Amino acid sequence: MKTLTNAKILANTVTKYHSIYNAAIKIKAKKNYTAVGAYDYIDETGYKQKIQLKKIAVDTTFQTYAIGYISDSLGFTLSNDFDFAGNIKLLANNEFLNFNGGFRIRHTCSPRKRSWVQFSSDINPKDIYIRISDKLNDINNKELFAALLFSNESNRFYSAFLAPKRKESDQEIISAKGYIGFDKIAEDYEIASMDKLKRLTLLGNHLALDRRNCIMRSEGKIDLKVDLGQVKIESYGNIRHYILPDSTKFELVMALDFPFADKAIDVLIENITGQNLMGIDLSRNIFFKALTDILGEKEANKIISDISLFARIKRYPPELLHTFFFSDVKFKWNYASRSYVSVGPIGIGSIGKKQFNRYVDGYIEIAKKRTGDVINIYIEFDKSKSWYYFNYRNGLMQTISTNQKYNNIIRELKEDKRTFKGAKGQEDYRYIISNLRKKTDFVRRMR
Repeated sequence: MKTLTNAKILANTVTKYHSIYNAAIKIKAKKNYTAVGAYDYIDETGYKQKIQLKKIAVDTTFQTYAIGYISDSLGFTLSNDFDFAGNIKLLANNEFLNFNGGFRIRHTCSPRKRSWVQFSSDINPKDIYIRISDKLNDINNKELFAALLFSNESNRFYSAFLAPKRKESDQEIISAKGYIGFDKIAEDYEIASMDKLKRLTLLGNHLALDRRNCIMRSEGKIDLKVDLGQVKIESYGNIRHYILPDSTKFELVMALDFPFADKAIDVLIENITGQNLMGIDLSRNIFFKALTDILGEKEANKIISDISLFARIKRYPPELLHTFFFSDVKFKWNYASRSYVSVGPIGIGSIGKKQFNRYVDGYIEIAKKRTGDVINIYIEFDKSKSWYYFNYRNGLMQTISTNQKYNNIIRELKEDKRTFKGAKGQEDYRYIISNLRKKTDFVRRMR
């Protein structure tokens, strides 16, 4: 047959998903043809963009397929929120086109060049979600990140939302994977699991870039990237990184564990018990989210049910038993002191096995020092008449209180009872009574 020109192809006659026009077709047999033609990609707003299909043919199952290519110079968009460049494949049996190349998000929050993110995925133009692989690369195979990062060199946090690290040594504080979508109401790019993006679960990490206000929000399990030896920290919660201007705020649920005298902890518990302290709102979404990440959704829901009925956690799960469990503590990053510094009252969920869910006044500082990371904890109650102070650095925990019974327990313990051998590659740990001046200097500096 002669070559057909200005023809139309309906692929296929059963699904009728795809219509190709301005086609030049060479028919070779009943189920064999080749062609070139044009195809309209129609986005969610109804906007049409022409794709030139350089090869249209029949596969081994006698289904039509077509291949096209879009250069980054054409300004092609998947939507108003995602640019695209690369290869496109049409399969007659598939409702949506397959895009294999690079996508790029649209924002003006960074002076750095926006990256083309390598991907391959079918795209529903009415509801765009793009798979974010565990190992992200740009179209030149340079590694990219979806994370909040900390630079030891500049002593600052920065947002890497589908962007490369500035230095190889920069540390991931929180990252997310799964899919990327765009919330048109909030004007947020979001990265999380599909269930989380669809608001079907709270479980897992989530990153969002607010392109109007240039804020990156992070939620989930957070690694503060401090090394405190046998003092262990686990933290969950939210981070807000204000890209312009540069500042970072944390709202955390934080577990802290370290070897310590049980009798001294009992005195601390006894001292706090019965104090007239403001209660913590345990129905807060951030607390429920942390419980979900720690316990799983089923157990977290049971606890929230307890809270709604009894205003407390009736059966305290062992996963929440720590030396200190802070159910609400807010931090700001202090550039000058290289430290996370608490802001406002500190919410104590539990100490040891005793549940409190009360706020106390005080300060927590977690400092990243070149000579060894440091943590300071100061809590006070009873109108500042009672307080406890802890300082840890380089294997040594120092503590002191207004409660002499507490101090005497620490003083009278034999050295071997206050010393703990570190595992291989880990420093030894011991605790002693501090001096009053150390506490006074810390509190004065915080105030």
